[in-house]
Amino acid sequence: MSSDLAENIGRAVLSAIQRFSGSAPSTSQTPLHLESSNAPGPSRPAVSTGIPYRSVPLPSVPQAHATRSHFVRKNKTCKHYTKDVVCLPLSSASTFLIPRGDSRAKLAQDGLIGKISFTSDWSEAQLREEIAAIFRRTFALSTGQTFPFEYLSTIRGCKRLMKPNVSSSFLWGGQEVGSICSTTCLYIMAGIQKPAQEEPEELSDSDFESPVCRRRRVHHALPTAPGESEAKHQETEGCIQESENEGQADVSI
Repeated sequence: MSSDLAENIGRAVLSAIQRFSGSAPSTSQTPLHLESSNAPGPSRPAVSTGIPYRSVPLPSVPQAHATRSHFVRKNKTCKHYTKDVVCLPLSSASTFLIPRGDSRAKLAQDGLIGKISFTSDWSEAQLREEIAAIFRRTFALSTGQTFPFEYLSTIRGCKRLMKPNVSSSFLWGGQEVGSICSTTCLYIMAGIQKPAQEEPEELSDSDFESPVCRRRRVHHALPTAPGESEAKHQETEGCIQESENEGQADVSI
């Protein structure tokens, strides 16, 4: 009887095992969403966020270099220039001698040398206005009137000046003007003639003589007859004495 009981228990256990095995999912049949999640490589989000997959930065990668552009121009320091401005008279020549010594002193005497202070970020209009203000009095310009001139540059290896060969649309800003006078003065050539100045009237020594001395000089210069010499001399001496007394009276008053 004990053997029959053991056989029945074994059958019940085997039947329970078979029922459990039939209800459990098969390990060979993996669900689709589990299979995609276990696939090698980076996982894709199940729900789209509108952000491209490749544009999402990785936290382990430094992002400082990503915002830096190779084409960003560095801010250069603004240069300051203080130069003597030497203005040459209008001429049709193509080259000019650099004025030195007496020729430079003559230009300074004629009011054709000044001084300017500018920076490399100045515009062409600012430079022309400043140069016009320097030579306004010399060329008798009214306030606001433009001063026509041309920039001159030095010829390398030669003590001469020339007009730079540039296009008609070339703009002479502060940086361009500073490049032609970085080691020299700023040379320009006027586009108009300088007005002629009236020569000052020369004064003779007689203009500084007193009336008494002038009468004495005229009296001695006039010829007199022998008989009238003594009478004229006494009359002149009397007039001179009277003039001197009047002068002393005026001074005392």
